[in-house]
Amino acid sequence: MVRYSMRSAEEFDAWLSEHSYFDDAMVRTFEPAPAEPGAATPERVTIEFAYQVSGGLRAGDLRRLRRIRLHCDGVTRFELHPPGSVSANHWSEGVELLESEGRIRFAIDVPGRLLLECGSAEAEELPDQEEVITPWESDREVFLTIRGAAPSPETISARCLERTEVALVWRIYGGEARPQSSVPKDHYDGWFLQMPDRVAHTEGGVTLRVTPGPHSTRLVLTNWDQENKRLWAAVLATVSTLDVLEAHCGNRELDADAFRELAKRKLATS
Repeated sequence: MVRYSMRSAEEFDAWLSEHSYFDDAMVRTFEPAPAEPGAATPERVTIEFAYQVSGGLRAGDLRRLRRIRLHCDGVTRFELHPPGSVSANHWSEGVELLESEGRIRFAIDVPGRLLLECGSAEAEELPDQEEVITPWESDREVFLTIRGAAPSPETISARCLERTEVALVWRIYGGEARPQSSVPKDHYDGWFLQMPDRVAHTEGGVTLRVTPGPHSTRLVLTNWDQENKRLWAAVLATVSTLDVLEAHCGNRELDADAFRELAKRKLATS
């Protein structure tokens, strides 16, 4: 089993560089877990990373993970902002090395910002692991292919009210509700769908990016107001009534029936 000992920020940076700073790596476990503010700082913290080296990306595919366990000793800071914002097996955006005098200091999104400072670190390379990818669904982005052209802005709003009893308005980022007639008929880039009572308290909403083709249209739905689960669920329920050819949500590939079931479930729990 290969081990690397690091006693300076320069040595730690060289090791991070060999692993591309763990960009798009999974942060699997912490020992101990990040504590609430005011708790005693542990002397040692162990973090396990994993990144995919082969295999698929879809739910049900087999993948191989390279695993590395990082032991941090002489810990003087171990802080999570905001408190509680840690998720097991979170796919991180990488390890950020921070400036310090004579110590190793770095930050990781977990998805909150975890700050750790220590005197030394040791990396332990673990055996690769094969696993079946478990399904997960995104509450931020969905990709759809529908038959024919994109619906008009009026059709989207009317169908949403009819099917979900949720009223929608169109707006530019940070702006007030705008007349539907001002929205391009088949090209909504730069426009947001939002519920009327949230326009004054938000900057955006849900966007629909349109890529037309000769016989079908690609729609990318992005949720910029994740506090409002009802809006996202209502928009999903609305587009699920279109002639959907295929959909992608998280790592799931869905046909029209499966996507309608997902949208129905999201609406029922919103």
